Amino acid sequence: MSATVLAEVIAGGALLGLDCSCSPDDAAARLGDCYAENRLRRRLGRDFGGVEIWWDRLKGSPDWTCCYITIECHRHWLTVADQSPALIAAYGPLRPRISFTDLEALLATDGVALVEARAEDPELRQFWRPGSTVQVSVDQRGDVYRVLLARVPPHGITA
Repeated sequence: MSATVLAEVIAGGALLGLDCSCSPDDAAARLGDCYAENRLRRRLGRDFGGVEIWWDRLKGSPDWTCCYITIECHRHWLTVADQSPALIAAYGPLRPRISFTDLEALLATDGVALVEARAEDPELRQFWRPGSTVQVSVDQRGDVYRVLLARVPPHGITA
């Protein structure tokens, strides 16, 4: 997975057609049925090897609502065997480092701008795409740490 793929996800707000309207079944259909699952009372998380998706549901409801999809670019230790075969087939394996400067340049060619927002983690810089709920975290080296497609905008931001 490269800066080009991240630019497509940020501009389009979806990964392999998955956005925050997806169900657990939709995610498995697109990303495969090989995932680590974390099931809590009314929370469900699935790790597809570099991509995590979390859902929640109201008490008594059988339906899951997607909270967010995150591409965990900082997982440099992932081997190809750890990553989703569907993602590798579509985008190639997750690269160990993706430069935020390269990502911003690709976004700019498509007229997509990111705005810096207050980061909750002092080790990261936080950006969001105005008019969306897409967030990008950047580490201190200037590499993309995470791309987050959220159900709601970042705290203090109006989409």
